[in-house]
Amino acid sequence: MVDSESNEAEVISLRGGLFKGLPDAQAPCPYGECEGDGWVVDPETRTAAPCRCRPQRISASRTSTLTREIPERYRHIGINSPEVEELAARAPAQVRTARRYCETIDSQLESGAGLGFHGDPGTGKTMLAFMISRAALEAGKTIAVYSFPRLLASIRDSYRDDATDGYGAFLDKLVEVDLLQLDDLGAERPTEWAAEQIFLVIDGRYEAKRSVVYTTNLALPGGEGAGAETLVERIGHRVSSRLAEMSPPVPLFGADHRTQLAPDLP
Repeated sequence: MVDSESNEAEVISLRGGLFKGLPDAQAPCPYGECEGDGWVVDPETRTAAPCRCRPQRISASRTSTLTREIPERYRHIGINSPEVEELAARAPAQVRTARRYCETIDSQLESGAGLGFHGDPGTGKTMLAFMISRAALEAGKTIAVYSFPRLLASIRDSYRDDATDGYGAFLDKLVEVDLLQLDDLGAERPTEWAAEQIFLVIDGRYEAKRSVVYTTNLALPGGEGAGAETLVERIGHRVSSRLAEMSPPVPLFGADHRTQLAPDLP
């Protein structure tokens, strides 16, 4: 029989060698099958087999340089948060759609389904988008969060010689991550170069069946907000057509709730 201390030492050594170079080795296994390193080790035979969570860990490692942090303001937002309950009183159908997405997050991301929140400033679009991103993180999925202007700036930065990721590697990661959250889509009128970059990102995710959740202040064609500039007019038909299929629009037009909450100043 194998000495237990020697056996344990060899298992530790085996785990260290298998997972060398990959971060977040102690993140809990979502299936409860490994010790957080992506390998199921048999101490008797001193062999290891890949855990079901290993592909997720590899993807998380590859996309770790993307912006994936949820801002402090939205970190507590869940499907039953008071702010979400308050929004549900004003926009029940929209909140119901977002909650259903969160409750079925695994199947939604597996199918590449997303949502697009259209509406005026201060109507709860960003809050619902971050609620979904938080649900994805809690399900062990990888996310990337960018505002439209910041995404374009990050793509420009990828051309620099000292960039962590080169242009091609950065675009690949934007396509690979499980969920891409884009805020303020169309916030600025894109140049020809910028329009091509956003098309490459959205088209890549469309082809790979990867989910996109976005927010925009721009109107829906023929719908609420009609008369104002539409998303298709701002970012072009190629991108908006793919998004319409990938991320069905959810209208959230109305009064700016932030200004209604502002205190009276002397």
